[in-house]
Amino acid sequence: MYAIEDLLWDDDNLDRIARYNLRPMDVEQVTTSPIEAHLNGGKLIIFGEAIRGELITVVLESLGEGVWYTLAARPSTQGERLKVSVGVRARKGGAV
Repeated sequence: MYAIEDLLWDDDNLDRIARYNLRPMDVEQVTTSPIEAHLNGGKLIIFGEAIRGELITVVLESLGEGVWYTLAARPSTQGERLKVSVGVRARKGGAV
């Protein structure tokens, strides 16, 4: 997996996630208990449940040595939710 020791926050990324009524604790929840994660173009894309239970997508950029900058966090799209659901069922040995 990816070593996430710390998340860097500033006014810009706090404002971006606030647009979706998300808080740093929602992002931290997803990074500590991801459902799925993968690298895409050098960015770490993580899917997981926020504190209130909704599936969100978090995009992080590595700053090195386990420190990551939160580029975005938002509710997952319908397509993302479907992909995550299919991936989870496949890993559990269920029908896809």
